[in-house]
Amino acid sequence: MIEFFFKKESAALFWFPFKLILFYLAISYFFITYTGLTTEGGRLYSSFLVQHFDFISWFRRFLLWGGSLFASSIGYPSGYNDYFLYVRNGSAVRMVYSCLGFSLMSAYAALVLAWPAKVLYRLMSLVIGTIIIIVLNMIRLGGLAVLYTTRNYVFFKNINHHDLFNIIVLMTVFVMFVIHVKYSESKYTRKID
Repeated sequence: MIEFFFKKESAALFWFPFKLILFYLAISYFFITYTGLTTEGGRLYSSFLVQHFDFISWFRRFLLWGGSLFASSIGYPSGYNDYFLYVRNGSAVRMVYSCLGFSLMSAYAALVLAWPAKVLYRLMSLVIGTIIIIVLNMIRLGGLAVLYTTRNYVFFKNINHHDLFNIIVLMTVFVMFVIHVKYSESKYTRKID
C-alpha cells in the first residue's frame, strides 16, 4: 500500500512541470485575451462583454479603492476614479494593465493547481494566496501615491516600482507555495500512517 502511494506521488511529481506550464499559459492568456476583447478599438472588441461581464474594470476600481483606503488610513486623504488613485492636494498614480497583477496571480494559481494535493487544500491556498497578492498590490498603489505626494522617493527614483513589487510578491508567492506543499504533504503522510 505504501509503495503504491509513493509510485503515484512520483508520477504526480513527474507531471508537475508540464501541468505548471499548461496552467500558467491557460490562465495568463485568458486574462490577456479577455483584456483584448474588452479594450475599445481592438480588432476583436466585444461590446457585449464590456456591458455584461467587464470584471477587469471592476477589479481595477477595486484595487484603486483599496489603495485609496490604505493611503487614507496612513493620514493622506485620497480618492480614485476609473484609472487614477490620487491624494487630495497631492499626486496621482495611473493604473494600467500591468499594474493589475494578473501575471503574478496566474503564476501562483498555476503553482497551486499543478502541485499534487487534495482539491480542498488547493482551493484554500488559491483563495488565501490571491487575497494576499491583492492586498500587497493595494498597499503598493496607495504607497506610491503617498510617496509621490511627499516627494520622499529619492531611494525609489532609480528603481522600477513594477520590478520591486514583482520581487516582493514572488518572494511571498514562494513562501506561500512552500507552506502549501508542506501542508498538503503532511495531509498525505497522515493518510499513510
